[in-house]
Amino acid sequence: YWRPLIRGINDTDAHIEKAAQLSNFAHATAFTGLFLREEIRAHLRGLGLEDVYADVARRKVMPQELERRILSRSKASKLFRKTSCAVAHAWSTHDYNGHVGLPDLCDICPPEQVRRCKAAFVRPKLEEVLRLASIAGLDVEAVTVEDDRIFVSNSSEEQRYFLQHSLNFQVHDRAHPHTPGRHGRAEIGWTT
Repeated sequence: YWRPLIRGINDTDAHIEKAAQLSNFAHATAFTGLFLREEIRAHLRGLGLEDVYADVARRKVMPQELERRILSRSKASKLFRKTSCAVAHAWSTHDYNGHVGLPDLCDICPPEQVRRCKAAFVRPKLEEVLRLASIAGLDVEAVTVEDDRIFVSNSSEEQRYFLQHSLNFQVHDRAHPHTPGRHGRAEIGWTT
């Protein structure tokens, strides 16, 4: 598990090369950035570290340039953007988060993993989604089910994860849509 990658701390070419070498000994390797919340920023400042990013973020900070550097240097076919995908690959099963519904996440996944995930990927029935949304305390009138994800409104992370893990299907809040190509990451460090 190669996390968190943090600008100026562990993102040098030497760090990337070492991690790429170590990934050869793993069943799978997940790489991702820093969940830079106020608490993490305060902790890093308490250690005497300067702010590595100007803003805090709701999602993990994984700059586009850093991802490009990692992917260009890594020859591993077992490199994943999402931890649940790496764990699923290591255990030869499908991803419980239903990431395969968002194909741009899977463009680096081994073909056999994509096949496993696609075989298990089923659009849930609206009745089941509404039942679980009600249990989670979500406004069921605001729930919609599409072919690749479920949309909800005014949700917490915990509510979305409850649905997502119960259904093996992506759940997004309308107020925080995923930007294609950014892989569910913070806006910091992305130009597209």
